[in-house]
Amino acid sequence: MQNTHLKLPDRGQLLAALEHSLIAAEDAGDLVAVIVLKIQRLKDVSIEFGYTEGDAVIQHVIERLQHCIRQKDLLARINNDEFALVLPGLKNPAQPVMAINKIQRSCNAPIEICGREIKIKLAFGTSISPDDAQRADALLRCADIALRDAESNGLESVRYHAHDTAETSPILQLETDLELAINASTLQALYQPIINIESGEIAGVEMLARWPNGPFGEVPPAVFVDTAERCELIMPLSVWCLNNALRECGDWQSVLPNVPVAVNFSSVVVADPHLPEVVLSALSLWDTQAVRLTVEVTESAIMSDPQACMAVLNQLHAHGVKIAIDNFGTGYSSLAYLEQLPVDTLKIDQLFVSDLVKNMAHRRIVQTVIDLAHNFDLSVVAKGVEDEETLDTLTMMGCQYAQGFYVGQPMRSGELENWFQSSPWEPVDVAHACV
Repeated sequence: MQNTHLKLPDRGQLLAALEHSLIAAEDAGDLVAVIVLKIQRLKDVSIEFGYTEGDAVIQHVIERLQHCIRQKDLLARINNDEFALVLPGLKNPAQPVMAINKIQRSCNAPIEICGREIKIKLAFGTSISPDDAQRADALLRCADIALRDAESNGLESVRYHAHDTAETSPILQLETDLELAINASTLQALYQPIINIESGEIAGVEMLARWPNGPFGEVPPAVFVDTAERCELIMPLSVWCLNNALRECGDWQSVLPNVPVAVNFSSVVVADPHLPEVVLSALSLWDTQAVRLTVEVTESAIMSDPQACMAVLNQLHAHGVKIAIDNFGTGYSSLAYLEQLPVDTLKIDQLFVSDLVKNMAHRRIVQTVIDLAHNFDLSVVAKGVEDEETLDTLTMMGCQYAQGFYVGQPMRSGELENWFQSSPWEPVDVAHACV
């Protein structure tokens, strides 16, 4: 099964060759593996360096793949940035892992593009016949499902594992159940308090969506948010979060009348020109002042489409909604964008905060963000405050607000009302809140 450098087999040719390999393997008692691999962030390379250079990266990867495979293996291109390998005549299910390790070692070497060296990362999904499937199309689909599981969970490689049947797709099940969970409102809304460090006042809460009863148990937020973006459920999910936050914010009126609430929005949502209308309608529906809502968006989300995000955030801010940049310090924003954006608050990622007492490099990063916020006349919140020593250190560094388990764990609305009444922290007037 030879490949040519300029013209690789397509999906149809791949399936025909794979079917032939499966027939031969059945007669010989061999295993056949399919590895689907994807070049990660190829689009980012094309946008930064140009599509010609993006094509050059693909050619480099093809050349390295061809040097890694055996004479009888087949390399096919099934999408712009996705390839499939057929490994026939295997005797051991560990052989695909060895092949992936060989490919990873080869592709770890930097590629020179426009005078700069860049490292390319690949994600892999593997399926093996006869255990995972016996038909060519089913075996390829199993490998594709494993690839998407790997990407959803931030892993480099995943082996397909069937659930109830070999035809069951955990990805498709996740998408179906997520849509049902949003429509039936069976997701869970938790709220984590934020305090003013100097005064000890409660300055607001952040709404955190959770999915404790997914199709395979509790589903991590990163997984179901990625699923929502992939299957165009991210706006319905965001609307569910927004409405729950504003509705329950109204429920706290008797206990803490002025507590503001922050809601996270993904890059897809915050670049949607319809978001201001959605937010204003929700504020009107739940009779909530705009100043009591903060839209949180990550630094990297803004940089994915700066112009579109800026237009949406400007509209929201003009109506009184506050804007916070979440996980500041982990993205790629420039000071020029920070000056142009209608930002009220910077939130420092817990990666830097949780160990700042002992990690001097992280402490310097935190101090830099605090000073930057002060220079831009912005509020600053430190996330991931787990103990009193960290809180005291942040106080000395001039940080205004803190969030983390030491302040208060994420909790349900009813638990939050009880916490308000029994916590050592005091309520704050909305005019002095950070979120």
